[in-house]
Amino acid sequence: DVHSFGVLIVELLTGQKPIRSTDSEEDKSLVGYFLEAMKENRLFDVLDARVLKEAREEEIITVAMLAKRCLNMIGKKRPTMKEVAFELAGIRASIGASIMQHNCDDIDFVAGHSTGLSEIGSSSAGSILNSVAFSVDADPLISNKW
Repeated sequence: DVHSFGVLIVELLTGQKPIRSTDSEEDKSLVGYFLEAMKENRLFDVLDARVLKEAREEEIITVAMLAKRCLNMIGKKRPTMKEVAFELAGIRASIGASIMQHNCDDIDFVAGHSTGLSEIGSSSAGSILNSVAFSVDADPLISNKW
């Protein structure tokens, strides 16, 4: 269900389990901790270091806002899983476009300083761009390098 998916997103963003031990004797829910941090504008204080290292700020905020909407206590105000999937696809496409632009910039840099892109040949350039596009499709939303 959508709420459980929101919990999963929060686990991935924070790197913590759904029930976390605090300094006090009582356990505090990860969802409550996360939502409180968002309300107090402390989102980046509760995120896992790997997320901070691997993702851009705008991507993190977008995913965190999606998680918050999935965790809405009023079920009718939560997005449907279809809406969640659509939004995640948009985020992924944005990430892919960013990676593609970065890699194209690298290709232009290498081409401009060594042989020139025109000397590489259109089929080679096409193969490079297809490889980049394929690697973007293979990458998950949040890296599993952890």
